Amino acid sequence: TRVIKETEKRGEVLAFESPSKKHYDAVLSDALFDVMAKEKVKKGIRTRILIPSGQESGMSKKKLSYNVEARILPEGVLMETSFWVLQKSVVLFYGAHTFAVEVRHKQTRESMRSLFEYFWKQSTLVK
Repeated sequence: TRVIKETEKRGEVLAFESPSKKHYDAVLSDALFDVMAKEKVKKGIRTRILIPSGQESGMSKKKLSYNVEARILPEGVLMETSFWVLQKSVVLFYGAHTFAVEVRHKQTRESMRSLFEYFWKQSTLVK
């Protein structure tokens, strides 16, 4: 929850996700996810998510209800891990061989933000 607490009010979380891999289930309990999601809503933090084509059915309606906009990556763009681009860091996590790591490096964060924005413009809205 620290990464959400460090995000400014009305800030933004950018996320590359892979719903079929269930990374969230491996690294976040439902209770912890709910605490983080409620904190995001309270602070007015918006989340934009990019997911691989064909994984729309794996998106939880509950997770999308917390000020989240999701889009589908162009066909052929794979995303085997999940990561968040935050205000001060990038958090990478993976469920099959569970790990989560936070990287606090401005150039890495800005590079990931740039990639995210590039793909966001080329993606389609989840219906």
